[in-house]
Amino acid sequence: MKNTIMIIIMVVLAIFGIVMYSKNVELSKEIDLINEEFNEQSLIDSCIKSAYETYIEDWNTACRSLYLGDNCLLPAYKSDRIDTAYKEAQNRCIERYK
Repeated sequence: MKNTIMIIIMVVLAIFGIVMYSKNVELSKEIDLINEEFNEQSLIDSCIKSAYETYIEDWNTACRSLYLGDNCLLPAYKSDRIDTAYKEAQNRCIERYK
C-alpha cells in the first residue's frame, strides 16, 4: 500500500514537472518574442532620431546659407526638399528594421 502511494505521488510529481517545464518553455518563447520586438522598435526609434537630427542640421545649414539664424522660416523651394529628405529617411528606417 505504501509503495503504491509512493509510486502514485512520484508519477503525479513527474507529470507536474513535465507540465511546468512545458509552460516555462512557452513563457521563454513569449519573452524572447517580446524582447525581439522591443529591440526592433529601439532600432527604429534610434534611426528616426538620427534622421531628425540630420533634418535639423540640414534645416539650419539652409538657413545659414541664406544668412539667417537657425530655425528660420525657409522658402518653400528649400524647405520642401529638406522635408522630403526627412520623410524618406523615416521611411527607410521603418523599412530597414521591420
